[in-house]
Amino acid sequence: WVKRGFLTSPVGKRYTLRQLCRILNINMLRGSMPIDRICHLLSFVNGDLSDESDDMIDDSQLYFMFVSLASRMKELHDYEAGAKLLDAYLTHYEEPVPGARERVAQVLRIMLTAHLAARLMQETEKMLGNLH
Repeated sequence: WVKRGFLTSPVGKRYTLRQLCRILNINMLRGSMPIDRICHLLSFVNGDLSDESDDMIDDSQLYFMFVSLASRMKELHDYEAGAKLLDAYLTHYEEPVPGARERVAQVLRIMLTAHLAARLMQETEKMLGNLH
């Protein structure tokens, strides 16, 4: 992934938490999106994926926010409540540049929707497998 520009080079053959979270973010989305679309999505908030200096949000922060939101969203059954929850998660996010908060919110909404789509596809496959 380093050669393809999706990730910075590991330091001493070890990935940082930030790099690991980038890998986890990509892997979570692969069930519902092609890799080029995932990279486009992550580039929307983090520019050049092989350069961490232009990131609007640390990949570990994005990952942990996503995981926390995804687990809480299971409890919610309406979009408006989900939107309020997302807003609450971004309350303490400090924008490195104007407009970053809205970009991060857009990416998280897409990640959550893609995650839900992947879960629905898995459930569909399970249901199809149970047909007699």
